Amino acid sequence: KYKVVAPYLLTTKWVVQQSAKWGIDHPLTVSKILGKFPKSGEKTLVGLDIVEECFLRHYTPKTEDRKCIGVDVAGAEQGSDATVLTGLHGKKQKFRKDVTGEDTNGITGQVINESREMGGADIVVLDKTGIGTGVYDNLLAAVGEPGGLPKSCEIRGVHFGAGNEQAEDKEQYYDVKARMFALLRDDMKADDGLSLLPESIYTEELPTINKDFNKKGQLVIESKKDYKKRTGRGSPDSSDSLALANFGRYDELRIGKFTKDNKTSEHVKTYASGLKSKREW
Repeated sequence: KYKVVAPYLLTTKWVVQQSAKWGIDHPLTVSKILGKFPKSGEKTLVGLDIVEECFLRHYTPKTEDRKCIGVDVAGAEQGSDATVLTGLHGKKQKFRKDVTGEDTNGITGQVINESREMGGADIVVLDKTGIGTGVYDNLLAAVGEPGGLPKSCEIRGVHFGAGNEQAEDKEQYYDVKARMFALLRDDMKADDGLSLLPESIYTEELPTINKDFNKKGQLVIESKKDYKKRTGRGSPDSSDSLALANFGRYDELRIGKFTKDNKTSEHVKTYASGLKSKREW
């Protein structure tokens, strides 16, 4: 019924394995195995074509671009969930690292190490739900400490299900998660948008994340529970981590206590340009 793409490159075993891994309706199965152009449904947040465009895009970070780390922390009962760190310097992805199995101290140490590799993170954004609270507290304590995070690094804790504070966001988005993923979608679709590392996990996860609108017209991103039930996959942890890192590029940083004369402030405020939103976090 379907023409198989490059059949000489495929084996029956590979086809069966990948079909089972991706799912028969997954865009990768449709394009790589069935040889058809994958269609993005009305509920698809980011199409496969958009993800692949991000792999081909090049971006040279500017001095003033923020260095952001996103941390998606797996729950206590991890199961198929993973703890993933993602680094962005402006629009350029620097790394994706799976640190599943680490405890709160181990995750903290991994973040500090990656910050050091980046030349000092300006902001770390993490899922503060569950054991993420322990990582959040550890990172706060590490700011400005010898061998820790830079004195100017902001630690931003995010509860995916929390409501937005700004009136315009409340009107558009059901919760913080919806705003965060809408920003990621827009930055991936833009002609001068994100430049991502060509990792297969993104082509597997991102095209399977669904959006919808509630009766108030607010954007809603399906919960992890609903995602797992619908797809039969684990949580899209790498995509969550990427969205968290990208979220660090938005809103004004709020580091330490400031007076009218910044020279007397506890920390120096990091400058960041090209932000679509300069609101206070």
